[in-house]
Amino acid sequence: MGARTPYGEKVDEERLSDMTRNVIGPYSARIFDPVDCGLVIRIDLKEEWVCWIYWERTTHVTDNHPPDCLHVIVNIEDILSHGRRVIRGKIYWF
Repeated sequence: MGARTPYGEKVDEERLSDMTRNVIGPYSARIFDPVDCGLVIRIDLKEEWVCWIYWERTTHVTDNHPPDCLHVIVNIEDILSHGRRVIRGKIYWF
């Protein structure tokens, strides 16, 4: 499963020739309706823990794997050779 953030919609519109593309990532996550932001929250089936992750510049979020995983795709844009980019975010696990 996957979804685009508003930022991801803009990036994909510029990057893709066909906006009807319905998969993202190397694992071909099926795309659903856009989400408000890149915040992803997950609770295990036994409700013993909760975790969430957020990164600025998030373009897509996915969760299509059998284990309890969270995946956030971040746009780092063009970085020159030996260049650096700071991406701020948070990961919480309770």
